[in-house]
Amino acid sequence: MMVATCVVRIFQFPLNNWLNAISDEAIVQKYYSKGFKMPKIVEQQKNTTKHVHNRMKHKDLRPGEYSTGPDGARIPLPFWKTVDKSHTNHSRKIILLGLLGTGSRYLAGYFHCAGVATSHSTCRTGWKDSHFNCGACVEDNVRNGSQPFQNCGTYDVWGQLGYLEVNKNATTRKVKGKIIPELHIPQLEYIEQLVKIDNVSFVLTQRYSATVWATAIMDKYALHQSFINSDIPDFPRGKGINIEELVEFYRAYKAKVISIVGRKNLIILNTDKHNIAKDMRNRFGIKEKCWGSKIEVGKNVYKNKPQEKFSISSGGTRMSLPFDSSNPSPPVLKLPTPVISLGFPKTGTTSIFHYFHCGKFPSSHYRCANKLSSKKAGRFRCGDCVQNNIGNGNPMFKSCGSFDVWAEINSSNIYDKVPTIFLPQVEHLNAIHENYPNATFVLTKRDPEEWISSVMNWHKLHQLFINTNITGLPAGSGKTSDELQKFLKGHMYRIREFVRRHPSHTLIEVDINDKNVGNILEDAFGIDAKCWSQSNVGSYHVGAGLGTGTVGMKI
Repeated sequence: MMVATCVVRIFQFPLNNWLNAISDEAIVQKYYSKGFKMPKIVEQQKNTTKHVHNRMKHKDLRPGEYSTGPDGARIPLPFWKTVDKSHTNHSRKIILLGLLGTGSRYLAGYFHCAGVATSHSTCRTGWKDSHFNCGACVEDNVRNGSQPFQNCGTYDVWGQLGYLEVNKNATTRKVKGKIIPELHIPQLEYIEQLVKIDNVSFVLTQRYSATVWATAIMDKYALHQSFINSDIPDFPRGKGINIEELVEFYRAYKAKVISIVGRKNLIILNTDKHNIAKDMRNRFGIKEKCWGSKIEVGKNVYKNKPQEKFSISSGGTRMSLPFDSSNPSPPVLKLPTPVISLGFPKTGTTSIFHYFHCGKFPSSHYRCANKLSSKKAGRFRCGDCVQNNIGNGNPMFKSCGSFDVWAEINSSNIYDKVPTIFLPQVEHLNAIHENYPNATFVLTKRDPEEWISSVMNWHKLHQLFINTNITGLPAGSGKTSDELQKFLKGHMYRIREFVRRHPSHTLIEVDINDKNVGNILEDAFGIDAKCWSQSNVGSYHVGAGLGTGTVGMKI
């Protein structure tokens, strides 16, 4: 029987862990470490990774044999599966001190690609154990007088420690009715305890400039709101609204890290540098192609991995759109995306949302998010994101999510002293055209009397219309049915005229009282007409895939 030769690359984690990993049968050559040099390649003539492969097969790897990525992803180290004769020049454990938004995910992917057990944001004490925020573990340990990383898992590189927390009542805040995740930066709050750890090196990731970092934070709506509304050391709640305050915080943080850690034990990496991969190879001895990798959820390492598609309902439920050989992705819509609903609330926008989601196109309705998750963290009102982008001069949907269909983009500010409603489909048509000149518009409509009755009986919606100074409905107007009906008809007229003046757009009018509306939509977009009936009287998705749940007319 022929026995294949296997070459195993060894990295600096405890010798006992390594011996266990390659099994009792391993023929181990001299194991040594000198300065920052890593152990040499170990060659042996037997299948030394047999037990590791068996544990991978049964999904039960030992600590030190995997990395953990965002949302608790367990990712086997790639060197158990491929022969790689490269080795690193760095023997100490590494703690990343960089802020969120400075490229920490690339650093984590870089070391994982080289076969080094790495954590990024989340940790596990064992393969089958629940995941948790690494930063929260560090915080609890320091508060209890323990070593910072005690019982936080077995890793050689501790990636991003900063995290957003929404589960604890003490750290979850509501600002004007919006749940704002609390931002924790333990590498800032407990840096003096971290520097006392023996035999570690610290890495400070940074961007090309403070302004580049601050701009990137402001472009990420949810993260920016957390910076503003969190109580961060040296950065009190309420600061960070403008770019100058974020720049000041970034520079102060960098100065503090250098002062406390000292340059001798601190590696500063500019992740925007054009030759960063070469610098990293010279510094750590890891192949250049590993730079640019990311630790992604549920996979090993991907470069430019496409974002998983999903829809999100007005209640904030995120619904996966998984595509595979048995569930192929849909054909391209007949009309250009994005598809933007310009109808008012209570005109059938929810039915539009369910129609496109049933057709397997990522859609949002009132709520938005940038990634698929079952947690409340990361979801926000689309209208708030749109309003923030307009105020900052950004494209309207920047960092609001990757959706083909935007079924309702308005938002209500019911917690203001005078509650109002924000209607970009009225006030910012020109911005929509400038940002998305080929967008397809959907104008939902219904019998005016039915719409008025619905508005007057839907929570505080009627009062919001009265309070807000809207084009076509000045503040104080809208108290009577006649005023609301005139406003509704005026809006429909303005939309038609706008599209007539801007023929790059296609306008599809949807009368939800029309029994033939499903066929009209199928002719326009190519999605089966049954999806319309499904959103009205059938079942709709509430989990992953298309589940069941009887609903009536969705407006």
